[in-house]
Amino acid sequence: MKNKRNYYRILHVQPDAPSEIIKASYRTLMQKLKHHPDLGGDSWNASILNEAYAVLTNPEKRSAYDQQFLYKCRTSRQQSGKQGRGREKQQQRKSAKPSHDSQGRPVCLFCGAPKPAGFRYSNTSDCGHCHSPLKPVVRLQLAGKTGRALQRTSHRGAIRYFTHPEETTGKSGSTRDLSPQGMQFSTSCRLEDGQVIRIVSHVLSAVARVTHCQQHNGGKHYVIGAEFLTLHFYAQSGTFISENA
Repeated sequence: MKNKRNYYRILHVQPDAPSEIIKASYRTLMQKLKHHPDLGGDSWNASILNEAYAVLTNPEKRSAYDQQFLYKCRTSRQQSGKQGRGREKQQQRKSAKPSHDSQGRPVCLFCGAPKPAGFRYSNTSDCGHCHSPLKPVVRLQLAGKTGRALQRTSHRGAIRYFTHPEETTGKSGSTRDLSPQGMQFSTSCRLEDGQVIRIVSHVLSAVARVTHCQQHNGGKHYVIGAEFLTLHFYAQSGTFISENA
């Protein structure tokens, strides 16, 4: 077999994904995550994305690709599944970085990179290494209340999330609801409770901790609850609430 690339993995979609999902994921990778060369992306990575897109959006090419490659890919994953899950859990444990390094300096909660000397928080401060927001979320607890301090509001939209700093394209998901302190989103990948992830969408950038992961839709998807640790909303108002004095 000449071509051993997994086009589904390259475009971060499932093998049974419809054409509309493939096109939406491709646009997100090329435009919102700026993999297009005109937006500063790497030409080689863009060419691979274009190659995968050209095959998976052409019914005849996709059918031939599935017959030649996908069966062997599935068989290989079944044989190495236990080892792969063990490596993934090990990576997830490493992703939960402490808030300070060995010298007591504050660090990025996602990648662990030290913050610059004399650093001051602002709404737009990002880590110079992984571009995660650095401003911590202020926890609100209403007087006389227990549990969640703020109710989440229904909010639908595409996101990309990253499970470790070395990832370049992340994985796809869709928000279900949102609040200033957390969110729920659906995805095809399982995440572990306590896992620290980075989330990016057209609304926000955040570092979050997974609070729960539940199977949904017959086990094909998972509903993830995430508590924001650091957060940057691109719009100060109008996203889902308006702040009044």
